[in-house]
Amino acid sequence: MRLYEIAVEISEILDLAYEEAENNNGEIPDNLSNRIDGLEIERDRILDYFSSEYVSLIAESDAYKEEKDKLDRWKKSVDNRANWIKSYIESVIDEGEKWSNSRHKISWRGSERVVLNGDINDIDDEFKKTTAELRKSDVKKAIKAGYSVGNCEIVKTKNIQIK
Repeated sequence: MRLYEIAVEISEILDLAYEEAENNNGEIPDNLSNRIDGLEIERDRILDYFSSEYVSLIAESDAYKEEKDKLDRWKKSVDNRANWIKSYIESVIDEGEKWSNSRHKISWRGSERVVLNGDINDIDDEFKKTTAELRKSDVKKAIKAGYSVGNCEIVKTKNIQIK
């Protein structure tokens, strides 16, 4: 198989994998790995091709994250401006007063909310939200210091680095 044929074949398999991922909540079927393994390609070429693809995808993911962060900042800025304008309107119009013109209508609606006046520890547990979350870094320090922490243990793993 020639080099350009290899690239085309792998590219077709990856395109199929990405299409499957889009249609299946990000899951890529295992049988695509078998198709790649079935290609008559040197291991070094496959690793080079996939390493390049991985680095490219990570860069693309980072770019999406940066764009998302920028959009989140813009959203927060717009929300803050909208809330400031709403607060200003509330300060200009009397509570309960109705106002309208051909484009807008301002009115008031009654609502209720709970306000905590005091210490939350004085409230029965049945009325509190609780989430059990493991502080893994603290557990790791404790185990390394010789303490037994429930049924926790430190497991050594290897994480691949692709650059």
